[in-house]
Amino acid sequence: MSIEADNIIVSALDEIEYLEVHPKYSDIYNNIEHEELRELLIKLHSNVSESFKTMNSRLPTRSGSAHFWADPSRTLHRCIEVSENLYYKLKETDHPIQIDEYYFDLFQKCGNFLSLSGGSEIPPNMQKVNIYYKLPIYSLSHSIQIKSPALSQQVELKYFDEGSYAIILKYKDPFYNKNFIVKKAKKDLNTKEIARFKLEFETLKSLNSPYVTEVFNYDEDKNQYVMEYMNWNLHKYIRKKNGELTSDDRKKIVYQIFKAFEYIHSKNLLHRDISPNNILLNEYDDALVIKISDFGLVKVEDSQLTALDTDFKGRFNDPSLKHVGFKNYALHHEIYALTYVIYFVMTGKVIIEKTRKESLNQFIDAGLNIDITLRPKNVQELRNLFTKIH
Repeated sequence: MSIEADNIIVSALDEIEYLEVHPKYSDIYNNIEHEELRELLIKLHSNVSESFKTMNSRLPTRSGSAHFWADPSRTLHRCIEVSENLYYKLKETDHPIQIDEYYFDLFQKCGNFLSLSGGSEIPPNMQKVNIYYKLPIYSLSHSIQIKSPALSQQVELKYFDEGSYAIILKYKDPFYNKNFIVKKAKKDLNTKEIARFKLEFETLKSLNSPYVTEVFNYDEDKNQYVMEYMNWNLHKYIRKKNGELTSDDRKKIVYQIFKAFEYIHSKNLLHRDISPNNILLNEYDDALVIKISDFGLVKVEDSQLTALDTDFKGRFNDPSLKHVGFKNYALHHEIYALTYVIYFVMTGKVIIEKTRKESLNQFIDAGLNIDITLRPKNVQELRNLFTKIH
């Protein structure tokens, strides 16, 4: 997140520091990774909701007015003021927020009669407020212009996820009636980081495989690109379905992963960021399809933009990279990461331990061997070892 957005959020949080949070609202904004923004939105949501709950005891007003007590009136006035300031100030940053349409209109209506002292007079004909106990009042949002041969339409982008260099946004195309993803570079990236972001797009665009996520167009002005939407990542899928997946189900996933990386390596590319979070899945009525995503660390032959100074990180990376350095990442490191991911698919576990299947243990031992000369030399050899698991 940019320093500008950080400053706006922290300042807003300071304004309502004295307000408390009701526990029942504490999980609504768990999808927001930015700690201060999540805390701010929870605090606003909690106090807006509890204030309106109190107001509801005086509603509906019908033909006459009703008095709204000083304390909840003051709290609601402050929360609406902070919400509206936040909405307008964050508009041009990496993290613009959207206020639910019902509440946006309600805030404007209440702004006409709420007072900071002495309570407020609720006007006639005001109906009870619909309290959002589980639905978010606030969301992170951008927008995108969708064009068809007949017309164009502005479509809201909803916050979906976030990485070190990009914000991931989701939208539904009204013409195709399908979901898509927009990957948007953060505004504080330097020139080289933007170039690497664009290289990721160009790498994905150059690949033509059913096992690699498809990208569509790059917007030079906004430094963002559109890509296909997938229902799951492998980590969430295995965690959710682990108790019901058969050995054959797991093997079908693994064989698709083999096909994906046989293709990627045939193009003289090393992914360098293999993990269950970067393997995506779509679940259909009659099939499960996997696709590899996130080529931000891809090692491209002869490219001057291949990141050499990247820190070692991630459970699925070969620990030897800590000593040899990420710039020396090679195919045997990719074999290690693939083996670890396959272990996760077959067992649902992220901590390596012996299994009841000796053939699976032998496969894992080979792929993770400390002696790199004893590891399978390529994906085909790793696949051949896997076929021996029974």
